[in-house]
Amino acid sequence: MRQIPEACEVQKENMKSTAHARELVDRTLALTARHEPGNLEAYMELFKEWRGMGGAQDYVVAFCHVTTRKLFQQAGLRSLTLPGAASLARELRAECRKILRHPDGYEIWTDY
Repeated sequence: MRQIPEACEVQKENMKSTAHARELVDRTLALTARHEPGNLEAYMELFKEWRGMGGAQDYVVAFCHVTTRKLFQQAGLRSLTLPGAASLARELRAECRKILRHPDGYEIWTDY
């Protein structure tokens, strides 16, 4: 299960740090305090940075969900063919449900 830490590591640079997020907040608030002709361009640059951070975070959350969902499904399927695996599969699926307890729009699966 190294996939989730690896996905986080790949997106780490794009997610930035809380200090960088604080800097973006400060720059955004400073921009709203003044009315200048260059505000739109400055806003668009900030918007790109915010979206880059948010997109990377969304990717990691979605990847974690998909990976957990696959594990949930595989536990159920494998328990049908492996004698004695049903109790372990029930435990594993219960843990997966805990992880998936707050579904988002892309997290609703018809076969859950």
